[in-house]
Amino acid sequence: MTRNDVAAIIIHVFNAWNNQVPQVENRYKELLSTWEQILGDLTVEEVNGAVRSLVALDRANMPRPGTIRREALSKRLDAPPPSWEAWVKLRELGEGVNSGNQTIQSVGDVHEVLRKTIIRLGGSQAFTLSTNGDRQFFIEAFSQEASRWEEENYSTHG
Repeated sequence: MTRNDVAAIIIHVFNAWNNQVPQVENRYKELLSTWEQILGDLTVEEVNGAVRSLVALDRANMPRPGTIRREALSKRLDAPPPSWEAWVKLRELGEGVNSGNQTIQSVGDVHEVLRKTIIRLGGSQAFTLSTNGDRQFFIEAFSQEASRWEEENYSTHG
């Protein structure tokens, strides 16, 4: 995106949330520079789509550029499932493997964050987790893997 594209997006976002774009030149330049650093490597179409989605949610607070970035990238990336959904999937896999209806290779069909969490928890040993304490343990491990994934995929690398 060009600097002018980012400037147009800033105006659109501020207008959508009924906020005023800073009128002091230095403040506006800082704002433009920050938004350009966060959104500059995305396409105009991705960012405009993300802004439309966020406007449609009708939230009270204006999104920060990082929120817009995450929304835009989530359209093209296979984001990890929520931790509760990953727990359900782990339990389904465990029941399938333990009953002989699925093989351990079925793990390859899950999101990479869940797969890495299963490996980190001892591979097939992870399928024995079942108690509330186990669930909490799993959710913490999964959340750590999800955070790593988010850092790798949502950061600006610059």
